[in-house]
Amino acid sequence: MSKILTVVVPTYNMEPYLDHCLSSFIMPEHYMAMIEILVINDGSKDGSSDIGHNYSAKYPDIYRVIDKPNGNYGSCINVGLAEATGKYFRILDADDWYDSNALMAFLDVLSSCDADLVISPFNFIAEKTTLFTFSNKMETNRPLPIDSICSDDIIHRMHSMTYRLDVLRKSGIRLSEGVSYTDTEFCFYPLPFVEMVQFIDETVYQYNAQREGQTCSPDSMVRSTNSMYVVTKRLLQSYLKGNIDAHTVAGEIQLQLLIQITQMYYETSLLFCNSEDDPHLKEVDELVRCVPVLDAILDKRRRHSVHYVRMWRRSGKRYSCNLLCQLHDSIWERKRKSI
Repeated sequence: MSKILTVVVPTYNMEPYLDHCLSSFIMPEHYMAMIEILVINDGSKDGSSDIGHNYSAKYPDIYRVIDKPNGNYGSCINVGLAEATGKYFRILDADDWYDSNALMAFLDVLSSCDADLVISPFNFIAEKTTLFTFSNKMETNRPLPIDSICSDDIIHRMHSMTYRLDVLRKSGIRLSEGVSYTDTEFCFYPLPFVEMVQFIDETVYQYNAQREGQTCSPDSMVRSTNSMYVVTKRLLQSYLKGNIDAHTVAGEIQLQLLIQITQMYYETSLLFCNSEDDPHLKEVDELVRCVPVLDAILDKRRRHSVHYVRMWRRSGKRYSCNLLCQLHDSIWERKRKSI
């Protein structure tokens, strides 16, 4: 039986979480035969590889472990793209999991689907409680031309996006290696090659918001500022080369992704990093100024990070930001607890 879906699980030192992740694919035989799970072990120093190999030994037609030297997230996706055989392709982080019942219903629809991109909801979970769900807003019974959809109705996050493998390969996508935040690239680069989109209202992806060290936490963001720089610069250069048509829905979504990563980079570099002279920040800022629509949108946003950009642009210096950092941490914690 040919595979309907390839799921790539990038894995680096995820021993406490990986068994729960991989066990979420244990379903009736008919459904398991429809999927292949590629566990890409990115040079883990714990027992992650052993856990993956235990599953592949028990279910050799379903799970496959690829052990490789450490190259960070993008390198795992690149290996997965080269090895995948499924009609569709998506990613599952090793500290997250799928809802097995939702996955079976998802596969039922996917088996007769021919859309280039499939969008499904995902849950944001902490302490075994669903804090909120990123939900579809569109009809879910048929493929739709992408240009007939409002860009705001598409959940443009890796957790919700399933691409046809031939679309990914046609796009020539290759993620940056050795850095984090490349899931933004996965969402970004194939979009111009998408013609038809289908929404499937099954909440498959369960995002674990509680693990320490996640790339979205303030501490990790500080450690990964260079990663943000690499990804932000690459996306900005792609825009400036004319690879984005802002008059299409795909282009609008790409611009939204570009705004998100650029604002996050400004915020992290200016509010959390101590270096007074950051050539990377100046380089990115020069690129942003070359994209008037992006510069104007960032300028209109009311978040303190953008006001801080204006201050930095005027003076060329960072100001003492301890109070702002404490405020940001407080807002972050309140948001996680109250949503």
